[in-house]
Formats: sequence, C-alpha cells, structure tokens
Amino acid sequence: MALKAYIDATAAPFTMLSDKDSKVIRQYEILNETVLPGDIPIYGIPYPGSYVADEQGRVIYKTFLESYKCRESPQVLIDSALGKVSLGDPETSMQAGDEDIRVRVGLLGGAIKQGAQR
Repeated sequence: MALKAYIDATAAPFTMLSDKDSKVIRQYEILNETVLPGDIPIYGIPYPGSYVADEQGRVIYKTFLESYKCRESPQVLIDSALGKVSLGDPETSMQAGDEDIRVRVGLLGGAIKQGAQR
C-alpha cells in the first residue's frame, strides 16, 4: 500500500517494483548490511545500484556503491556500459602537483548535482 500511495502522490511515469521482505535483494546478495535490523524504516534496502539496459531490456552494465549519497552520473554509466575508457575532453579542468606528482582533474557532462560522480 505504501508503494501505491507514493506512486499516486508523485504521479511517477515509470513502473516501480516492491521486494517484500527483501527476498530478491538477498538472492542477489546486495542487501545493504550497513543498515541494521533496528534501523526502521530503511532496514532491508539494497546497496545503491544502477543498471544500464539495452533496447531489448537486457542488463548490460551494473554498478553498486556503499552509500546512496554518492552515485555515478548517467553519462558515466553509459560510457562505462559502452566500454569507453577515455571520456574525452572535460569542459572544465585544473592541474596541480609538484616535481614528483602531477594531477589533472576535469568535469565532463555539465553541472554536477549533489551526490553524482563523474
């Protein structure tokens, strides 16, 4: 009932699934064990994950992270699924370092929203 109420309240334009008692999560061994049984209402959730499916609906790439607060951006997921190692030239970049270590950091794919990794 809670899922239906959420869908009705948000008018979600996509199908949502429910995993009663986290049975499927346990079968896939993705139960988030950092959330303890007393941590109601979030106990029984999976590790945060993302899936990329092809046109036939087959999962071609998946990734899981320990925290829901930090996720890969859609562009990184797609590039990873396609096997891209080089992400191209970043729109914004910065270099730093010294004589022993040099680091270059760049932003690819536009503005980063809170929690998204690029």
